[in-house]
Amino acid sequence: QAWATGSILFMLQICLGLKFEPRERVIRLDRPILPEFIDSVTLRRLRMEQCTLDLSLQRNQHDVLVHVARRDGDCRVETSL
Repeated sequence: QAWATGSILFMLQICLGLKFEPRERVIRLDRPILPEFIDSVTLRRLRMEQCTLDLSLQRNQHDVLVHVARRDGDCRVETSL
C-alpha cells in the first residue's frame, strides 16, 4: 500500500512540473496544471536545504496561480507558463 501513497505524490509532482535546484536555491514549477477535479492545492513545508516554503496553487481558467504563503530561509520560486 505504500506504493499507492507514493504514486499520488509523484502524479502531483508531474502535474505541477515541480523541480528542486538546490545549487541555485530555486524551486521551479514548469508549466503547472491542475486536473479539472482539483481546484486548489496547498503544499506545506516544502524543504530544500535551509529553506522551507508553503505554496498555494489555484486553478484559473487556463493557468495555475502560484502564491508563496510562507518562506523561511533563502530560496526562490520560479514559474514558467
